Amino acid sequence: MNLIKATFNIVGESPLSFSKKVFEEKDANESHDDYDKRTWRFKIHHDEKTGEAFIPNMALKFCLDDTAQFLKIKVPGQNRSTFGQVFKCGVLVLKPIMLGVKWDDKKRIVANPQLCGTTGKRGPGPRVTRTFPQLAEWQGTAEVLIQAPELTKEVFQKHIESAGYLKGLGQFAPRVGGYCGRFRVENLTWERIE
Repeated sequence: MNLIKATFNIVGESPLSFSKKVFEEKDANESHDDYDKRTWRFKIHHDEKTGEAFIPNMALKFCLDDTAQFLKIKVPGQNRSTFGQVFKCGVLVLKPIMLGVKWDDKKRIVANPQLCGTTGKRGPGPRVTRTFPQLAEWQGTAEVLIQAPELTKEVFQKHIESAGYLKGLGQFAPRVGGYCGRFRVENLTWERIE
């Protein structure tokens, strides 16, 4: 089995906005605005034991898969095949990207109110204010396991760097027409695992 572990740092180029689903019960006499003000911090993914905020591993996985589908770079020697299927089946993000900040850090993670459609989709219709947690400066280390011999370090690097600018991570990222969650890649290492 030919396995590669790619490790790299991602450094935020624009604020990171969180949008984890909130399961907190709404109080009987609580308005939508009051509920939103009380629970906006619960939209941050965080480790229950340490309180450290993180980006879920599947967020980076989907970001890479979407980028590979978008770029449509052809796999050498495989006719019209592109790296889209290679990333989907041969790439696994091993763990969450820890951000080195506590989820309740009132100085670094701030409330960012936005007007949003009541259905959660863009377009015409009624709007309500929803508050999303936002982290201005962020970085973390990602570990990716690759089982695809056709995926070289150079091809992987092109995809992950493009992912940082074209797709991004978190809420209101470029993949949905926003500006948050863009990142650059630093210190990519490529280690063969026997």
